[in-house]
Amino acid sequence: MMDLKKKLLVSALSILPVVSYAEIKPLDDGLLGEVTGQAGISIDLSAKVKMGEFRYTDGGSIAIEDILIGGANKQEYFGIDWGPGSHSGDMLDGIKLDIDVANDGDLWIVAKPLPAYGNLVDFGVSTGAWRLMQSNGTSHTTLLSNLSFTGVASELKIRIDEASSVINLQAGFGIDDLDTEIEFLGIGIEDAVIAGTGYIENMEVNSYGVSDLMMPVNLNIYKGSKGLKFDVVQFEADIVLPTINIGGASIGSVYVNDLKLNGSTLEIYGH
Repeated sequence: MMDLKKKLLVSALSILPVVSYAEIKPLDDGLLGEVTGQAGISIDLSAKVKMGEFRYTDGGSIAIEDILIGGANKQEYFGIDWGPGSHSGDMLDGIKLDIDVANDGDLWIVAKPLPAYGNLVDFGVSTGAWRLMQSNGTSHTTLLSNLSFTGVASELKIRIDEASSVINLQAGFGIDDLDTEIEFLGIGIEDAVIAGTGYIENMEVNSYGVSDLMMPVNLNIYKGSKGLKFDVVQFEADIVLPTINIGGASIGSVYVNDLKLNGSTLEIYGH
C-alpha cells in the first residue's frame, strides 16, 4: 500500500508545472480551509522548464521537440492587464504551493497565486515539431510543426484520498492565444482561445471577469479495471478559432459555445 501511495504522490506532483463519484467529494473552499489551517509545508514557486525532446516508443516512436514551460512574458491576457501576477516575464512564478496531510490521511496539494501577485498568474508553453518515427529512428511524418499557447490560471487543487486511492484534481485557467501548424494536414490555427463559458457571451462588450475566463476542470484519477481511469466531473469551455488556414488560405472562423464534457470517462491501458 505504501508503494502505491508513493506512486500516486509522484503522479500528482508531475501534473504541477499541468471515479467513481462514491467515497470522494470535490474540493470546496470551506473544506480546504479546514485542511490548510493545519501544520504543513509551503513552497513559493519560480520555475522555467526546458526539454530538448520527449519521446514515447512502442515499435515506432512519437517525439516532441524543444519543450518550454514558463511565463508568457506579456502584459495583457484577453486584452486585460491583470496586475503583478501576470507580469512574470518568462518565469512560471508568483505561485504558493501548500502541502498538507489531513487527520484522515488524505494528502492535499494546493497551488494559488501569492497574495502580493493578485488572483491570477500567467503561463506559457511552446514546443517544436511533433514527429512520428519508424523503429530505426527515421523521421516519417511531422504531425505538428510547432505548438504554442499562453494564458492565466487561478488555482490548482489536488487531493489524494487515503481510503479510496483516488486523485481528485481541480484547476481553473484560460488560454488566450494558441497557435499551431498541423503540417501533415496542411492546417494552420492562429490566435485560438479556450476559456470559461462566459467568454463568448462577453466578446461584443469586450469586458470579462475572472469567472468568465477561467475554464473549470475537475477530474478524478484512479486505477480502473483495465488501467488508468479518468472521470470528468466538470469540464466546461468556450472555444474560439478566429483564423483557420488550409493550404495557406483562410477558410474562416469557428466558435464553440458552452462545450461541456461533464460525466465523460477515459481509461488508458496497454494492448
